[in-house]
Formats: sequence, structure tokens, C-alpha cells
Amino acid sequence: MHTIRLRRPWRRTAGQDGAIENVSLPDLNPVASPSGSVLYERIFNCPTGLESGDRVCLVIGHLRASHVSVHLNAISLLDTAVDNVVLPLRLDLTEQLQPSNQLAIQLQSTSQTTVSLDGDVCLQIEAVG
Repeated sequence: MHTIRLRRPWRRTAGQDGAIENVSLPDLNPVASPSGSVLYERIFNCPTGLESGDRVCLVIGHLRASHVSVHLNAISLLDTAVDNVVLPLRLDLTEQLQPSNQLAIQLQSTSQTTVSLDGDVCLQIEAVG
């Protein structure tokens, strides 16, 4: 298995005012968002050297929120309460990958004052055979 860490650059948009910051992950500076919503976005290229049958998975090591949604190229991969998620979260991206990809992770909270992606976010490539 090969791992590609998606550390930077991420764009974090927080609150109703839409304050945008460039951040690295893990994000160890949680955001107190009055709206309870924080959006993390990143563009990445499809890993090279993939062979037929290889699987590419997104792995989110840890997050602080009550609800999470994940989109790749505007396709919803996950939209659920964090209570329904086993961390680390693992999502298969193989079928949705394009040469250039837009990843969006939306975190929401109704009971917490801060939300963040405070764990590693990685692509894991599982080779066939």
C-alpha cells in the first residue's frame, strides 16, 4: 500500500462571513464558527502509475464535528452524523477520480463551539496482486 498525505494547500472557509484561510492538515487551530460550519477544500491530481484494479481510498484520520459531508468533483461520497462514522474514515475514490480533482470536506456542529480536521488526510493506493 502506498500513502500520499494531503497536508497542504487546503482552503478553509468558516462562518457565515465566509472567512477564507489557507491551512495545512492536520488543522490544529480549530475554528469557532458562529454558523457551526467549516468547509475544507483542496485540489489534487490523480496519482500516476495506477494499474487496472488498483484502488484509491481517501482516509481521514480524525475530525471534530457532529456532521460530516465529503464531495469529490461535486459528487457526494458521504453525508452523515459523525456518530455514524468509524474513524479513521475510509472512502473509495477510484471510480470518481479525474486527472484533476476537487475535494471538499464540510464539517458542521450544533453542540460544539469548534470544528476541525485535526487528523491526517491521505490517499491510500492499494495495488492489485
